[in-house]
Amino acid sequence: MDSGVSSKRVAIVAYYFPPIGGAGTQRAAKLCRYLGEFGWTPTVACADPSGDGSNRGVAARHLDQNMTSSDIPTDLEVHRIDADDQEVWIDRAREHLKALIRDSRLDAILVTMSPFWLGEIVRECGPRLPVVADLRDPWALDGVPTYRHWFQWKRDLRAMGQTLSAASHVVMNTPEARAVALKTFGNLDPERVHAIPNGFDRADFEHAKPIPRPEGTRFALVHTGTFLTKQAVRRTGLAARLKQRFHYRPEPIRPIGRSVGPVLEAIDLVRREKPALMEGFRFVHVGNLDQATKSWIDASPSRDLVESAGYLPHDESVGRLLGADALFLHLHGLPPGHRSRIVPGKTYEYLASGRPILGALPEGDSRDLLASRERCVLADPCEPSSIARALEQLIENGSELTQSPLSDPELGPYDRREIARRMASVLDACVGRTNTARTLEVSQP
Repeated sequence: MDSGVSSKRVAIVAYYFPPIGGAGTQRAAKLCRYLGEFGWTPTVACADPSGDGSNRGVAARHLDQNMTSSDIPTDLEVHRIDADDQEVWIDRAREHLKALIRDSRLDAILVTMSPFWLGEIVRECGPRLPVVADLRDPWALDGVPTYRHWFQWKRDLRAMGQTLSAASHVVMNTPEARAVALKTFGNLDPERVHAIPNGFDRADFEHAKPIPRPEGTRFALVHTGTFLTKQAVRRTGLAARLKQRFHYRPEPIRPIGRSVGPVLEAIDLVRREKPALMEGFRFVHVGNLDQATKSWIDASPSRDLVESAGYLPHDESVGRLLGADALFLHLHGLPPGHRSRIVPGKTYEYLASGRPILGALPEGDSRDLLASRERCVLADPCEPSSIARALEQLIENGSELTQSPLSDPELGPYDRREIARRMASVLDACVGRTNTARTLEVSQP
């Protein structure tokens, strides 16, 4: 982590951090791996997965010890905070940061969210020290989570506005999310709101070994991550329907696109129309399998073509990408004129793998990324027939690689080292802005 230059110190508040696994931990982990090269020494405050308390959301998450050994510098200072609820965790994290500030050991704080209740740390520490609010999802502007009612969303939107206003700089992870945040919160200075994406780590792909497709498979379409099938299941019963009537989303999304339903129906459609094309075909899902998704798979006529690999450590998940014939990337549907505000984190690793991609995506940054790629085929996320035609095209075209994908210069902006460089530039701007403000304050008569 020693870059050989004078280093400033940043506290990274990341509730999810290795050995907790999953996509949500990787941004903080990779920043810790590479920030030292750009003049910043990180220290981390995170949840303790081995503590006696029941940290919210941690107990249900898988551990990934391989990520800890490969991504975390041996000299990284990590403070694992144990607590039985979020209020206690926030209190303990706050006291930890205060101690670091008192000891003059910090130049800045970076809070990466979700969970978004970490915004309380941004609001409290903002006046004391430069703070970057790093939003891995667009919080109250994200149409995927369902609010119980409009008033609950409005409270979340107010908290988001207060958090972004308190931050020295704000980082959204897509251009579309940045644009919507600036439009929604008119008091934000565009110069201090940035779009820094998620990405891929070149080292992960250089060291990973492709995992062969299942025995007897001629074509494997691989999907990594989680299906949000439960959101697409229609609720029955009067009470459930009444609750659903009052639910609110800030985007008019069609959640069926995030479920396993459309791709299963597409597979079944191709199998009925072109059975020879589907001989030796497998749809491989890598990730947690909830009951709603499992039930939909079990009810599918093509369930015999589906393999569930379950949760895998990140290095093995990368191996599955490299061993695939094609990859499946999907999002929710949106009406014409609307653009999606998110890019799934796996998108960048999909691109880095060099494998063909079936992108069942609405208009937005995700679709724009894939539209310019030669080996990507696009489809409507909510229309099985559209996905079926794209799948046919992928199978007929085959999946032989013609060049090393990591040599593609277009992937450069999504390299984790480049992302760390950009984040370091934001931290530098925070410190410079604060020092200038303090100089002006002192010079006032």
